[in-house]
Amino acid sequence: MKPQLQIISKPTAARSGPKPVSEIELTIKEYLLTKRQEQCTAGTLEKYAFRLDSLAAWLAERGASDLADISKLLLREWGATLDPTWQPATMRHAVTIVRGWLNWCAAEGLIEAGLAAALRVPKVKSRVQRTLSDEEIQKLLDACADTPAGSRDAAIVSLMVDSGLRASEVCRVKESDLIFDFPLKKKKVNFIPTIGKGGNEEPVYFGNETAGRLRAWLRVREAWPGVKNLFVSLGGNTPRQPLGRNGLGALLERLGKSAGVPGVSPHSLRRTFAVLLDDSGHTTRQIQALGRWSDIRMVERYTAAMRVGNNYHAPMDRLEK
Repeated sequence: MKPQLQIISKPTAARSGPKPVSEIELTIKEYLLTKRQEQCTAGTLEKYAFRLDSLAAWLAERGASDLADISKLLLREWGATLDPTWQPATMRHAVTIVRGWLNWCAAEGLIEAGLAAALRVPKVKSRVQRTLSDEEIQKLLDACADTPAGSRDAAIVSLMVDSGLRASEVCRVKESDLIFDFPLKKKKVNFIPTIGKGGNEEPVYFGNETAGRLRAWLRVREAWPGVKNLFVSLGGNTPRQPLGRNGLGALLERLGKSAGVPGVSPHSLRRTFAVLLDDSGHTTRQIQALGRWSDIRMVERYTAAMRVGNNYHAPMDRLEK
């Protein structure tokens, strides 16, 4: 027998009282609590909530408020009406989240098994990923002026290329996280013990050139001792406040335009980290470990096309010689 969820709402005398919570909405809240118990990050939970709340609103518009109202036909209709302007990866992400919720509901005995199969995960076409060349990285560094903002920007670019840090990780780094010249058996290393995806603490390493740029930024940053985060905004509406992901993205985009380098973003710098390690002789497994990718296929996707290009010798050029 299917377990019944009890829906609790406060009785109100006036029609303008609080809107009763539907069974679907209640189940979504319970699912999010389960994901929180599984130690999903706040950012992941926010994405789950956004996608599932959007689904609940879409279902409510079609008169579906109880789990029993959800049918394969209705799910297929939802899947077919996703915003056509979305990128395939965005559609895939939305469908995967909804399928995860449906599978959880089935495992809990709240809906019939197999409903999730009504949603087909869109295929994402493989594309050559944007990475930066050595010359483009140098252009970015040269475009960093001899100012507090320029010192910060040079430290950010250098750290991201050296370490492969994600945007959210860069924004979370604190001054106290930096560890310089830590002695190991064969050499001294610089690293940051960062909290990555899944809540795991893992070291990310950076070289001496980056260490020098970070130390230069720390000398500038001494003027604002009250802020714990390493990187702060230096303008806009929130000066001297921790730099956020949107601020980081805007900063890199502006720097790219100033340097004449297109497509500069946190993602392109992380991909560049992987490709440069590949060029220097690191194995795919080593790059996966250093970049903290859970799936080695991501590393292969970033590096394979570049490796083929580096090894390509044009037949016509050989004939001309």
